[in-house]
Amino acid sequence: MKMITTSWKSLTNEQILAWNKAALSADAKSVLGTKGKISGLNLFLRLNFWVVKLGGNIMTLPPTLSGVETPSEATVVCTSSAFTFKLNQAPYDNGGLYLIIQASEDQSNGVSRSYGKATQIMAVEEPTDDGINIKADYEAQKGVVSAGAPKVFFKYFFVDSNTGETSVPMQVMCKLAADETVAAPVISGETPFAESTSVTITGPDGAEIRYTTDGSTPTSESSLYSSAISLSASATVKAIAIKNGRLQLSKPAKAFTKSD
Repeated sequence: MKMITTSWKSLTNEQILAWNKAALSADAKSVLGTKGKISGLNLFLRLNFWVVKLGGNIMTLPPTLSGVETPSEATVVCTSSAFTFKLNQAPYDNGGLYLIIQASEDQSNGVSRSYGKATQIMAVEEPTDDGINIKADYEAQKGVVSAGAPKVFFKYFFVDSNTGETSVPMQVMCKLAADETVAAPVISGETPFAESTSVTITGPDGAEIRYTTDGSTPTSESSLYSSAISLSASATVKAIAIKNGRLQLSKPAKAFTKSD
């Protein structure tokens, strides 16, 4: 901010007059959320703060102000193994748009509102309605959410990185929840078999199934199961179900033996 203030002092008289004139507009007042009189310096500082913070250069002349759409409601999921933030609807036009996510430290159950303690943890360029993994960024700045203080309060808004304009801020609260359990996949097929056998693997709805046929423990890089597996030789099949980042190994592995 000091650098931006210093830059104001180096503006020409014509540039300062342009900022003062722009500050009289209704759009400029909406940027600062006020109906009262604002100065060109106020507008210069506010807009350039975000332009510079998001990697741009200081604007010496006021931009054309057109407003920024308000973000949709968001869904935040917090467990011991996952922490995700997801807009329920993508922005209409995200060219040059950033999503600023602010969060409080974890709060006790007795706290009903703590949005004022939220500070920035992440700036997401050209946001969509895809889930955003905020776990590492949150914990690096705020620490791990605990069962004794399971609530986190969020504020979030859009910023136009070209003009420095910000949208109306939105709020959402999340509470630490238990990790979702994933049911183990089930392996079925005839054994022993004569010429060949068809092996099927079933898992929970929405889960990705990975498998091996050599008895080794499958990983997220193992073969993807999409339809029945045909075996013509003895094999030991193991499988895992993957859902929302959680893994569950099939229990037990199943041996398929070709008879002589």
